[in-house]
Amino acid sequence: MRPHVFAFLLLFGASLSAQRIDVTERRFPNAIDLTATKLGFDSRTGALVFDLVNRGGVAATTPFKIDVVRDALRTTVEFSAPSMHGGNEPRIGFTRNVPIDPYERRHVVLTDLKVDQCSAGHTISVSVDSGNAVAEADEKNNQVQQTVMAPCPDLTVVSIGKNWNNLHTEYGAEVTIKNQGTGSVGRFNVFAVTSNQLTGIFTLPDTPFRTYETLGPGETAKFTVGNALAVEKMWVRVVVDMPNWNKESDENNNEMRKTLN
Repeated sequence: MRPHVFAFLLLFGASLSAQRIDVTERRFPNAIDLTATKLGFDSRTGALVFDLVNRGGVAATTPFKIDVVRDALRTTVEFSAPSMHGGNEPRIGFTRNVPIDPYERRHVVLTDLKVDQCSAGHTISVSVDSGNAVAEADEKNNQVQQTVMAPCPDLTVVSIGKNWNNLHTEYGAEVTIKNQGTGSVGRFNVFAVTSNQLTGIFTLPDTPFRTYETLGPGETAKFTVGNALAVEKMWVRVVVDMPNWNKESDENNNEMRKTLN
């Protein structure tokens, strides 16, 4: 693909990918049935997303529009007739073309209706074939409305345990952190200090901070810090996102302290 064509595609502000729908979603083998499902927001970018589904066994070949409203913001996605650009060039806007094949599902991403992370709930309304250009078996399922929470990360320390060497004579503190929220987290620090003294307070290692660029919903990261002999205790303190660079759904579960015996 030529660079100017790729750049032009990005300007549409909407992208789609297609796949076949599940057998249980197929309703009308001899007709068209367009609807929208899975309304929400992308966990990484906050873009508004939904799936356009043809539950019928007949392709939708007539151009149509989808009106989408997020709170007070509105946009329209046009599914136009396919056209070629410059011989063998890819079709401009091909991801928003008809036909919508039988039992096809397309994932729609609208960057112009994205939300900020942790910005509470938002009302999404999707009106498929808003101009009634397509004759369908079920005309009552074209309008879908749902209130959806904005994606929001939640970093926490899951566990602190022993990571032994091969001889089982020394160990470090193996730390597991997790993003248990619904949104991806951006760049963040993890502060970790240990002490392997039998008595005393925490001592700073050479590099108390570890930096991570991102962590998606449900993803974990592990690292080992400190060093102690088998007969020693180790005190450990770990704090994720200590400078509070990121908004989180729970700001009170970022720290864990533990004594490893």
